Amino acid sequence: MQVAYKHPGEVGELKMSSFFKGIKTLNKLVYSQLNEILKMLDKKLDLKLYSIVLDNNDSCKEILRVKKTLSLNNNEAEISQDNLNELKYLFNELGLDVTFEEKEIRTEFINYCNQQKFLSSKNNSKIILNESQDNENLSNVEDVNKRSAYIHEDNSRILYMNSFNIKMNKVMGTVNYIIEIRNVDLETIDLFYNIPVLSFLRMVLDYYFIDYFVENQNHTLKIGKDNTTNKKYKEDSIQFNRRITRLYFGKLQEILLEKSNIKEIQLIFGNKLNNQYYINNLLEKIDDISNRTYEGDSPFGSILFLNSRVLKSDVNPVDYTIKFQSDDLIALNDAKLIRKLLELTNNEKDLYLISDHEMIYGLGKINWNQLNDSILFRIDFRGLSKYNIHLITTKETESSKGRLVFESGKKIYKTSKNLEVIDKNLIKLSFKSPIIGGEGYTSEKFIRLLKSEYFDEELKINEDVIEYLEQVVMNAREQKHGTMVVITDYETAVSELKTLKKQSILIESSEIIPEYIKFLTSIDGAIYFDTNGKCHAIGVILDGIAKENIGDASRGARYNSAYRYLEKLKELNKKCVIVIISEDGMVNLIPETVNEEKIYALFQQLIDLIKEDNEKAGPELNKIEGILMNNDNIDYHLFFKVAEIYRGKDSYEKAIEYYEKGLAVAGRNTIFVKNYRYLANLYFDYARETKTQKNHYYEKARKIFDKYIVKANENELNLHDYNNSAIVYKVLSDFEESKNSKQTLYQKALHDYSKAIEVSKPNAILFSNRSNLLKEMRMIKESLEDLIEAEFISSSEKYINGIMNLIKSNAELIDYCIQIILEKSDNKLKGDNLIKKLGEYGNSIREKNPEIAASFEKLY
Repeated sequence: MQVAYKHPGEVGELKMSSFFKGIKTLNKLVYSQLNEILKMLDKKLDLKLYSIVLDNNDSCKEILRVKKTLSLNNNEAEISQDNLNELKYLFNELGLDVTFEEKEIRTEFINYCNQQKFLSSKNNSKIILNESQDNENLSNVEDVNKRSAYIHEDNSRILYMNSFNIKMNKVMGTVNYIIEIRNVDLETIDLFYNIPVLSFLRMVLDYYFIDYFVENQNHTLKIGKDNTTNKKYKEDSIQFNRRITRLYFGKLQEILLEKSNIKEIQLIFGNKLNNQYYINNLLEKIDDISNRTYEGDSPFGSILFLNSRVLKSDVNPVDYTIKFQSDDLIALNDAKLIRKLLELTNNEKDLYLISDHEMIYGLGKINWNQLNDSILFRIDFRGLSKYNIHLITTKETESSKGRLVFESGKKIYKTSKNLEVIDKNLIKLSFKSPIIGGEGYTSEKFIRLLKSEYFDEELKINEDVIEYLEQVVMNAREQKHGTMVVITDYETAVSELKTLKKQSILIESSEIIPEYIKFLTSIDGAIYFDTNGKCHAIGVILDGIAKENIGDASRGARYNSAYRYLEKLKELNKKCVIVIISEDGMVNLIPETVNEEKIYALFQQLIDLIKEDNEKAGPELNKIEGILMNNDNIDYHLFFKVAEIYRGKDSYEKAIEYYEKGLAVAGRNTIFVKNYRYLANLYFDYARETKTQKNHYYEKARKIFDKYIVKANENELNLHDYNNSAIVYKVLSDFEESKNSKQTLYQKALHDYSKAIEVSKPNAILFSNRSNLLKEMRMIKESLEDLIEAEFISSSEKYINGIMNLIKSNAELIDYCIQIILEKSDNKLKGDNLIKKLGEYGNSIREKNPEIAASFEKLY
């Protein structure tokens, strides 16, 4: 918050005290309203605010952190405001390596956020290649190379800054807010920074600051004596989001009308008030279509929107299947006819209705190699009053395959170009309410539920059955009209289906090929499985118990019958999981074993406590950790995120504890080489840092490298995998007393260094690492070769000194050294520093060893 005081001498101490109290009230109000608005868009979003108070000399008077904390005693959320004292603490908490002065905070930080410059923060995810060490004294290694720097950037957050001009107790000022939003999906982040004009989230934030509260003609927000602030339209968070939705569609219509090229809109960051957005009626037209049925069926299908100039040009990207006559185009407000025409579209065949901002031109496909940078939106209708809007772009990429040919005496590696079609979901609408981010259902959540304590010990499902049932659900989701998948134990399935016999189609219990599921679910009713993966019935109409607090009146019959059936089984003390797939593609999983919102809040609270380094927070931190570490029904990514925070603070043991917990929760079906790579490097870095049990942690790293990484598909391995594996083998050899065991480890290290060199571009560190190993193996000539190679790739005093030490210790190596350099005559300039050093050495020994000194003359 920036406060520019007027007549500071006339403002008494009492007024200023009241002013700062009013600031805290405003902070709390802004936080509460924004938090509610964001939760309506995606309940996973987590909000944090910072307000900065500067005096009229641009000097910091107060820096407040505003966040919500969950009380562990009564589960009630409280909004806390803590003073951070200095800007550097604020930037440190945000993980930013910046040094903006107080007077720069307004202009520079906004630009910083807009350009996404904060991604190059202190916790950079760039992987630094590890150097081997001749001994375990870390002081001999440059600090930048101490660690593998496998800390992952927090790539699930957005930073944003905006302000209010305010008037409070005759004091005028500007309140600057830095906003951090966490748990944001990557697609939303990408739009927010790379195509901000199409980011719905950015429009929500911008309009909150420019069009939510009542302002006077000077655009100043008036704070009353009781610290109240009036809303401009007296709307709640639902109404505000719906209003922004109308404006957003109005903006899309304006873009379609005025712009044709994506590059024209890519660098527009801020939103300004534009009354034309209210006048444009694209939202009403689309909404009207989405509320129409055709022969009783809900609307499904898609419309592509392009600029009218593009559609009317001689060279346009549309390949029409049918094209309406130019004087008989169909108006976009003819909802009844367009709903009928949607039946002709087919997403799987890329066949769509073609439109500009006001007319339907026909039915056709996109000729992708002619789309270029044209703006293309697609609206997918997903059922009654439900639709999504997407931005479609293309990107040219090099083919991974090619061939080597000789042309004009030169070797040329020829590759073809691929055109990647990129589909970005801009916003989802469900009964007029906007949604951003992914849906609540994930495969991981389904797997966690099947493996949770909800099923008792005798009903535990083996991993293969879990994987099969996950495939069943995935294929059931392709059922256009929706369905349900019921999973119980064998005895419950048999007894229940005897009761439901008259309203089911019973079959011999058997495993169904997953690809057939979408056909078997095309009739009404659920498909019924047991925990052995056997299907017992299709078309099952579920009966249950109706209770006052069971179900949701806003949802359909399928959803409510599933909840009633689950309640019936609960009263019989029987276990059941039901996957509900709605017509619009929404997936619900019941029972819900954890309160997701509470879990996300606890994790964010834990992360904040770790970052803040508050010594007094120890008991609270331990209590939260106890709750989370004893819960297996949590998204494993959350454990990984905490591990990364601890890793960033060099708390290796805690980082390892959380990452191993995440791996255990995830199970084999969701773990990849990258996950084991991260854990191996945690052990690796811990071993390099710790002064005790080094061999123990290196051995842990080796086992993970061997079991999960080196034995993986070779295409997934990179130079860092091979390099770090080699370093581990090399270090472990130092702890071996047996010559045979030592040689075995040396050979494994040599193999991995060589593979690292093979799969990478010429890299000096890799050759230097292998040189150190070869020296240990008494392969001195080979060691010298690698050091010279390293020096020619990237000249370094360290490499030159290593070469000089080798030849000084063994004069017979001088001729060999010179021979290698001469063979690299094409790269002589790269070896200039080495040659100069060799020349100086030759001159220094000329009197005592004229024959050896003469050898160096070959280099000139």
